[in-house]
Amino acid sequence: MTSEWDKNSAGNIALQALVNYEALDFYGIAVGLRLEISPGPDPDGPRIFVQLSMDVDRAQDLANLLQMVVDHIQAQKPQAPTN
Repeated sequence: MTSEWDKNSAGNIALQALVNYEALDFYGIAVGLRLEISPGPDPDGPRIFVQLSMDVDRAQDLANLLQMVVDHIQAQKPQAPTN
């Protein structure tokens, strides 16, 4: 992907915390995804909800992308010594 990420005033990527998520099967033809986001540092503060719809192929692409990033992060973790 070559998209431009939003930046904060310090020039860092601006991120919000993912609080919760849900997924639904829309009649066997699409996937619904609902994301609950906290836009600020207060864990009890206001929430933003984003509801998305995507076809199954797009949902599989998203799942594969997330798994690829998780695998990359886990591969960088130091391994515990074995005796």
